Order: sequence, then structure tokens, then C-alpha cells
Amino acid sequence: MNMRQVAEGSVISRVKSTVLAGGMVAAMALAFVPGANAQSLAADSPSAARATAGVPVLFAQAATAEQLSQYSTPGRPQQVDGAAAAANDQEGLLRELRQAGEEKFGFEMPTLAIDTGFFNKYVWRGIVLTDDPVMQPALTVDWFGFSLNIWGNMDLTGVNDNRGQFNEVDFTLSYAHQFGPVEASIGVVHYYFPNTAFDQTTEVFAGLALPDVLLSPSVTAYFDVDEADGWYVSADVGHSFELPPLFGRFDCSLDLTGGLGFASSKHNDFYFGVDESGWNDFHSSVSLPVKLNHWLTVTPLVSFTSVIDSSLRRAVVDDDNVVYGVNLTILF
Repeated sequence: MNMRQVAEGSVISRVKSTVLAGGMVAAMALAFVPGANAQSLAADSPSAARATAGVPVLFAQAATAEQLSQYSTPGRPQQVDGAAAAANDQEGLLRELRQAGEEKFGFEMPTLAIDTGFFNKYVWRGIVLTDDPVMQPALTVDWFGFSLNIWGNMDLTGVNDNRGQFNEVDFTLSYAHQFGPVEASIGVVHYYFPNTAFDQTTEVFAGLALPDVLLSPSVTAYFDVDEADGWYVSADVGHSFELPPLFGRFDCSLDLTGGLGFASSKHNDFYFGVDESGWNDFHSSVSLPVKLNHWLTVTPLVSFTSVIDSSLRRAVVDDDNVVYGVNLTILF
């Protein structure tokens, strides 16, 4: 069964609830304990690919160490109260453990991020896949430019008849390297849909970005080599504004992203039932990452997506959508 067949028999906006593997016990635990998440800075992270730029993700993309490092302020005076002192001691312990590991093995240790996101709905490339609250955990390991990400979606209501079950698990393997001012990335994403009638599919992708240029422009192209046999390209920009420490002690920033998606006729025929290429969606987000300590970041966010092409808008029930929620990230 493909997406077009489903669209012909029912409402496409209720068609696909998705995502990740959250089968991991740690991520599940974080879903109920304060503290863990990171976004795709939604769209520009390949794995986030789901969250913003290809995965217009903006909803559940695990942040890398480099992404989270922008929220810290080196040299900032340490707090002297008990909680802050404990946090400083824990941060120091983590640094010592990492340094000891690097000295023992002779190379940089991998970075691990565990995320859990809670959102009012799940939207992907302009398509509403779950029109009710969802939980989206993720696990990301980064090492020497390589990144392995597992991301998933669990419906929290029975809107798609699988409450409390994962209906999408995405596995992303990617590699990124910077050549002067240009960062190039390549990778593959495998989409798995447990507890549904949808077939698995796989996309390969490649992207170019200018991370040190104003608005950090990027372009990422995805090609489905399996079910859809079509391509989708996302062009994105974003900027992070450093803010004064929240309550005088928590580093935070205001992050803005925006982008446009264009897809081939095969891609649109498979997902929308419209056999023509065109501008699929406009996607944007506003988030406020707050770094509570060295390893824990809380990120409230709001995103807006809109289907652009008139034929595609007629093919869906909800062509404009606002998604809001919070991401919790723990970084090791």
C-alpha cells in the first residue's frame, strides 16, 4: 500500500502518524522525567531531516555537540549557590571522564544526545501525519563527522488507531565535512512504519551549507530510491540570537529558521496523489533553547508550515499548520 492509495480512501492528513525508534529505554524514560531533547534545529540537521529542512523537521532532531555549544558562554562567572555548585562539579566530572577516555584510547570520544519532544501534531513536508498530540524521542551519536540518528513518532491519542505505539521509526546515517566556508553532507534515511500498513522506504541525500555566512544558507536534496522514486529539495536559512542569561544563570538563545521545499512529480504523486512537480511547502520555526546545565537543554518551540502549490493544497485537508511543543535534550 502506498500513500496515494491511502489518500484515495481516506483523509491524507490522518494518513501516516510517524516516527522513531524510540524503542530505546533511555529515551522512553526521558519522556516522563524532566529533562531531555533537542531539535532539529529542525530542518537543517539531516536526521532532523524530519524536523526541518528535509524532514521539515523542526520537531525532533537531536542536537550535536557543536549545535549545543552555541548556547554556552565561556568565561561566564560561576554561580555560588548549592545547585549551581553541584552543576559545576558534575560538569567538571564529565569533562574529566571524557578527557580520561581520550587519553586512554588516543582519539576523540563520540558524543551522545538523547532527545524527547512533545508536540500538538506531527507535520512532514507540509503533510499532517498525526493531527493530535505526539511524542518524538531520538538518539544521536556523532563521531569524527559521522552521525547515526534514530528518531520516532508515537501517537498519544487514538486518532490513528494506534495510541501509545510507534508508527514511524527513521534511521539516518550521515557524514559531514567542512571544506573552507562550505560544509558538505551526504547520507541515507530509512523510514520504517511499525503498527501501520505502509511500506518501508529509503532516501539518500546530499547537502551544502555555509554555516559561517549570514543566515547560514543551506540546500539539501533527498531522493527516494524505493517506494516514491522521486526527489525533494529543501532550501533553508536560519539565525541564532544570543540572549541574556535567563534568571541571570541559564544560557539561552532565540533561534529562527525558514525554508522552501520543491519536489518532483513522482514524489508528489506518491504523497499527495498529484502527478506534477512544484513548490511543496514553506516551513519556519521559532525556538528558545535554554541550557539548564552542561548536559540538559529545554527547547520550547513553535513552527508554521504551509503547502504552496495550489494543486497540492486542494489534495490535503489542512494546508496551513501551526505546531508547538517542547524538546528535552540530554548531551553526553
